[in-house]
Amino acid sequence: MMRITTAIFAVVLVGTGGLFPQEVVLDIPAIAGKSQDEVAAVLGAPSGQQTTRHSGRTLPMILYRNGNVEIVFVDGKADWITLYTRLPMRQSSLTRLNLPVREPTWARTGVEMRWENGKVPGVQAVYIFPEYVYINVHTSP
Repeated sequence: MMRITTAIFAVVLVGTGGLFPQEVVLDIPAIAGKSQDEVAAVLGAPSGQQTTRHSGRTLPMILYRNGNVEIVFVDGKADWITLYTRLPMRQSSLTRLNLPVREPTWARTGVEMRWENGKVPGVQAVYIFPEYVYINVHTSP
C-alpha cells in the first residue's frame, strides 16, 4: 500500500508542476506578434499610451494593467513587451509567462537571466531582471 500511495503522490507532483503550481502572470504566446485590438482582447483596455523612437521611426507604446505591462508595437504588432513585476531568477519562471522552460543562454545570480537567439519558441529573447521582465518578439530595440 505504501508503494502505491508514493507512486500516486509522485504522479500528482509531476502532472501538476508541483504542489503549488505558479499562475501565469502574462500569457506571452497570447499577445506576442498580435495587433493592438487582439492584445486588448487578452489584457483589457489600455491604461495609457506613449510613443518611443527607433531607427528614425515613432512607435506606439501602449500601457496595460495600470502601466504594469508596456508594449511597443512595431509594424502594428506587439513586439517589445515589458512586465513590471518581480519573478524569481530561475528557469521555471518562464512558465509564469506561459513559455516552455529552457536553459538560459546566460545568467548571473540576482542580476539577470537571458534566453536569446530564439532559444524560447515564439520569441527572439527573454530577459528577467530584478524589477522587470523584457520580451523581444521580432525586432531588436
